[in-house]
Amino acid sequence: MSIHADLTKSPEFYPLALSEDGKIVDLLRLAEADYESASFLDQRLLTQGFGTTRMSWADVSAAAATLPVELDFIFHIGHVGSTLLARLLGRHPTIFALREPALLRQLAITPDVPDPTLRPIVALLSRTWREGQRSLVKATSFVSEGAPVLMSMASSARAVLMLVRPEAYLAGILGGEATLAELPGLTAARADRLSHRQGGGEVPRAASPGEMAALAWACEASGLLVCAEGFAGRSDWFDFDRFLLDPRNQLARAFGHLRGDAGPQDLAAMLSGSEMMRYSKAPEYPFSAAVRGQVLRQSRQTWASEIARGLRWLEAIARSSPLIARTMETAEQVAAH
Repeated sequence: MSIHADLTKSPEFYPLALSEDGKIVDLLRLAEADYESASFLDQRLLTQGFGTTRMSWADVSAAAATLPVELDFIFHIGHVGSTLLARLLGRHPTIFALREPALLRQLAITPDVPDPTLRPIVALLSRTWREGQRSLVKATSFVSEGAPVLMSMASSARAVLMLVRPEAYLAGILGGEATLAELPGLTAARADRLSHRQGGGEVPRAASPGEMAALAWACEASGLLVCAEGFAGRSDWFDFDRFLLDPRNQLARAFGHLRGDAGPQDLAAMLSGSEMMRYSKAPEYPFSAAVRGQVLRQSRQTWASEIARGLRWLEAIARSSPLIARTMETAEQVAAH
């Protein structure tokens, strides 16, 4: 059987990247277990020895044109448990979880100009291993910018929207060495995205670490709100800290939103692995609600003045931005319920 035919048969040939001129697609040959173990379906897979095949984009898009677009999404603001939730849901036999497909990042999806490449890629991500399964794509945080476009491509698509309250987000970001270090490099792009989302209005300068973290929350969380307001019947919010306090009921709610009621045995099976005790993006490290609580407590002591500064920045922008005001109100409501 040709690779062209295999593209429509199963997810075995995974589209990793497009060439700069858009004419060639790099495909990796992955087994179901490879998808299950991968935290990131991106170029990091190339270091793991998977076979690579190249095909013309014309051939790949022709094959994808025969496929339906039927999938669901997890959109999130980053560092709020989306990988964990995707791993847990992916333990159920009816859900095929794909975490952070690189091509969705490469296309830099925006709400304004849908990329003609997008439909074939999303169709390929809709493929499953067996009848009765449905794909669940956990996107990279900034891909949420294009969530409305992605949701509109499949009339049956549902979205889980994950965030935490601003104060908890700031404490978490400032309390992590890697997340703190990445703030300066992302700030300008986030300010541009937030300005564009608000119709071109100027975004207040975010100079300090706390303000940059606040801008990150405002940018990513308001993007989720745009999706929620545009697809109210197909979107549901989840607060990560609330999830950690009550994982069984919150997991049942997420599964119910995507696939229908989960029975006690289904929930027990999804929670029976080590996922709740390991850091989902790097399972070699321990993680739990207690570990997160310790990190947040320490950060709140070390970064108290910057957290306060960031919250003042958010409150100031909310006074002039109805979108940010609604986003902050939504976050508090989600955390409370």
